[in-house]
Amino acid sequence: MSDGRGLATRLLSSPRRRRRLRLSALLIALAGVLAFVGLRYSNTAARDPEHFTNGPVARVSAPLKAQKLSSIDLETVHRTAELFIDTAVLRTRIDDSWEITTQKLRQGLTRKEWDTGNIPVTPFPAEAVQQIKYTLDWSGADLVYLKVAILPKDTANVAGQAFDIGLARDTHPGRHGWLVDYWVPTGLGSPSHAQRLAAAKAAPATPKADSLPQGLVLIPVGLIILLVVGLPLGLFGRNWARSRRALREYRRHSA
Repeated sequence: MSDGRGLATRLLSSPRRRRRLRLSALLIALAGVLAFVGLRYSNTAARDPEHFTNGPVARVSAPLKAQKLSSIDLETVHRTAELFIDTAVLRTRIDDSWEITTQKLRQGLTRKEWDTGNIPVTPFPAEAVQQIKYTLDWSGADLVYLKVAILPKDTANVAGQAFDIGLARDTHPGRHGWLVDYWVPTGLGSPSHAQRLAAAKAAPATPKADSLPQGLVLIPVGLIILLVVGLPLGLFGRNWARSRRALREYRRHSA
């Protein structure tokens, strides 16, 4: 026992060792506190009743499942989209588009109000249309999205434009068609030929830089040749002349 007490006395007799022991004890205590806090408060789910209620469980609807359209549905979708563009978008025979649109797209308008042409459908001038292209974007059992590109005539003063159109299956009894449920522009296309010509005419002409005389252009070239070739030749000639003069002086004094 005396050996143990003597060893402890020797260890604690050094101030440096005492400081190290105190620092080690402090670090161990701090680690213990952090471990306790981490284990005690890492999961608050059981102690936070505000996140849970006794009411019915709110269910999130499953994402729509993609489904390939039948040939009949695909033909009907394209025919409905074409009729909608010919009537509502191009603002011709607007009343014919009423029967192929959903209440969501009409936004509460009556048929009489719809026929005025002041409708929530982005228009495109009918006289400017050259071609309309359709691309299937997504299809499901009761919902279809198409990409639509309206290309302008070369003489038109409007640019082409792209649209997204969505169609929902008509669920009314006895009907087997599709209704336009969504129409929104997605961006402008390339300008028409007439617009490009007008832009080119309106663009300010770029002033041409005055061309330098041919003689002035050759001056820098001549200076470079003079420095590269003439300078070494001049130095060589000067040294050669000095050598010849020194040789003559040497021979004259030696004679």
